Amino acid sequence: MKRRDLAIRKLDEIPGIVFGKPDGAFYIMAKLPVDNSEKLMEFLLDKFEDNGETVIFSPGTGFYEDVSQGKDEIRIAYVLNGTDLARALELLKLGIEAYNSRK
Repeated sequence: MKRRDLAIRKLDEIPGIVFGKPDGAFYIMAKLPVDNSEKLMEFLLDKFEDNGETVIFSPGTGFYEDVSQGKDEIRIAYVLNGTDLARALELLKLGIEAYNSRK
């Protein structure tokens, strides 16, 4: 519960993100304010860093039978310790800001 609640608090700090509060799962599906989560992930891995760190996630398309769904979604597993989880979600926020401002 602590990690879930931490993840929810950190995700609430990202403008434009949409997600539901999970009851029993150890992950959150989140709709991001981006055009394509796979392109965002490529950007994060190739062009983004904050203090030498970046973040990776699971694009949402892999969790739907219809691959046209989930293009702007990601799956966030909150299995890390609290410190690492908070940093990962901070990096996600910064990465989204950098990705959207490059256009």
